[in-house]
Amino acid sequence: MPDHQRWDVLRSMIDAAASEGRKRVTANEYRSAIGSRQVPNQASAMPAEAVIRQLERPDVWQAVVDYIVADPASRREVLLRLSA
Repeated sequence: MPDHQRWDVLRSMIDAAASEGRKRVTANEYRSAIGSRQVPNQASAMPAEAVIRQLERPDVWQAVVDYIVADPASRREVLLRLSA
């Protein structure tokens, strides 16, 4: 599927989700809509030790920090956990 068609699909999915009162469209929903293969959640199959080792990678740690900084609910939860 050409890029412009995938963008059209994504835009229409976002519009539909908004009209239904949903705040997001999942990656799996989008992949299914464009006929792409599903990507398994690799983290769910990893033991806790492996997930912790991933956080030692600078790129993974930066992605976590970026997510926390960008999401107000995450910032609040992190600060509450740190202060406990």
